[in-house]
Amino acid sequence: MPRLVRVGKTINISILFGNNGIAPMYYNWPVLFYFFDANGKTSAIVPVEMDIRKIVPGYINNFNFVLPIETLKNGKYTIGVAIIDPKTNQPALKFAMKNPRQDLIQELGSFEINRILPW
Repeated sequence: MPRLVRVGKTINISILFGNNGIAPMYYNWPVLFYFFDANGKTSAIVPVEMDIRKIVPGYINNFNFVLPIETLKNGKYTIGVAIIDPKTNQPALKFAMKNPRQDLIQELGSFEINRILPW
């Protein structure tokens, strides 16, 4: 993902997913990306097409996404990802990574938008 955005209405994200468990996911639960502003407030939630049943133990999967940022104002943003339980519509899986959040939204990194001209 870019560290600084000066132009454009989208950003490209490339993410590697692995499964450290002993079985794949059996259901294709939704995957959401979250944008948090500098105060930690959710600025946007974006669903992505990603079949998590394909993330099987022993393999690394590369997924590429184009995420819209046209509604985001200038400032610093953190990106998070979560796998959603369709029964509760809440994040449901803990990633095997350090995470400062307790809500099962995995922080991935941050970037800054500093557009010279408004859209």
